[in-house]
Amino acid sequence: MKYEDLAKVNVNEHIEKKNNLSYLSWAWALDYMIRLDENAEWEYREWDGRPFLVLPDSTCMVACSVTFGGRKRTATLPVMDHRNKAIQNPDAFQINTAMQRAFVKAIALHGLGLYIYAGEDLPEGEKPATPSAPITPTTGAKDALNAQELAEVDKVVSKVTDWMTAGSVSDAVMELENSGLSNEQRIYLWTFFDSRARAAMKKEHKAQVERMAKNELATQA
Repeated sequence: MKYEDLAKVNVNEHIEKKNNLSYLSWAWALDYMIRLDENAEWEYREWDGRPFLVLPDSTCMVACSVTFGGRKRTATLPVMDHRNKAIQNPDAFQINTAMQRAFVKAIALHGLGLYIYAGEDLPEGEKPATPSAPITPTTGAKDALNAQELAEVDKVVSKVTDWMTAGSVSDAVMELENSGLSNEQRIYLWTFFDSRARAAMKKEHKAQVERMAKNELATQA
C-alpha cells in the first residue's frame, strides 16, 4: 500500500485518549502493518548497548526504525511522562513506554495515523469540502488555565507568530521551547496555528533534537 493510501486510513476507532492527548494503539498498528506486509520489520537504536540516549540534562531519547513496503523510516522520541514532559533519569517502564510510542510514530511516518501528529481530527480523504473553520481552543485545555496563564500563552503566540511570519521556523521553535509554558498551556497554544504551521514547527523541533543527539554522540566519541 502506498503512502497516500495509508495516510487516508481513518484510525480514530483505535485512538486512546490520555490528558487531552491522542495515542494510536501500538498493538493495532502492528497488526495492521503485518497484515499488509508480512516482511515488515522494526528495530530500536542502541547507544553503547542501551536502547536510549542520555542527554546532558539527564533526559533521554529513544529511536525506532520501521521497514515497511521495502522502505525504512526512523522516528525519535523523548522519554516523557503522562503530561508529555521529558523525564529526567527515567526508569525501565518509562523507557519501554517511550519505545512503544516511537514504534507507532515510525509506522506513522509511512502514513498510517500520521494525521494524529498533525493535530487533525480526520485523514485528508475525509475532510469536508467546504473551507475549514478557524481553529478554536481545546475546551479542556483552556478551562484548565487561569487568567495569568492565558495571558502568558497569548504573549508566546504573538512572538512565535512573528517568527513564523518572518519565515524563521527555527526561531519560532526556540521561542516556544524557551517559553517555560506548562503542557496545558502548550496544548492551548497549538490551537492558534493551522496544521501546516504546526507540522513545520514539529518537523523543525525533531531536527533540532536530532542535531542535539548527534552533537552528544560526537562529544562521547
